[in-house]
Amino acid sequence: MPKLVDREIAQGVLTGPSRFECEITSRSSHHTEVIKREFLAAANTFEPFEQQLDSADREFVGKLRRDLADELHLP
Repeated sequence: MPKLVDREIAQGVLTGPSRFECEITSRSSHHTEVIKREFLAAANTFEPFEQQLDSADREFVGKLRRDLADELHLP
């Protein structure tokens, strides 16, 4: 059962939980591969919403996609 923790709420135009660390574990290596492939397949859907990311976050997402494509032997 997940542990629920009280978190601060970020204030602004949109509200939501402040950043927090978490670890997500898939059920199997097959599930992990499906998640990675689907994440890469969804890149075109997410890219328009990523234009507002700061440069560090944009760089992180780009590197993650490149590393996953290499790992999965995709072009």
